[in-house]
Amino acid sequence: MRILYIVTVLLLGFILTACSNSGGNNPGGGDGGDVTGPPSNEPIVIVDRTGKEWDISHAVRNYGFNENGFQFGLGPDAIRPINDFEMVSAGEPGFPSANQNFLVIGTEINDDRRAYPIYILKTNEIVNEFFDTTHVAIAY
Repeated sequence: MRILYIVTVLLLGFILTACSNSGGNNPGGGDGGDVTGPPSNEPIVIVDRTGKEWDISHAVRNYGFNENGFQFGLGPDAIRPINDFEMVSAGEPGFPSANQNFLVIGTEINDDRRAYPIYILKTNEIVNEFFDTTHVAIAY
């Protein structure tokens, strides 16, 4: 059994080596020489709307991604989390009436139950909370 395992591992290594030398996923061949862009020692960088730079060299050189085809959204930290979410209990002002219907994400930690309305999470996506001494991020 051990000999079969060793032969299988060696054969798999040979196949992977042969594929990587024949071009594999690299459209320009094994050495990446035909991929357009800066020489392989210079980073390929794109800049998002916030001015943050992203190194895409690996994706372009090793997987043939088109550097002009990258799309990016708002950038990091564009949507601020809710810190110190204001919780209200039944009977307090602001607590929904029994005839109001809306979706919530609920959580319970150590018998502490809380519900977060989806209509609020749609615009903020993350709530940072403390349950006693446990820090929790509620994400939508």
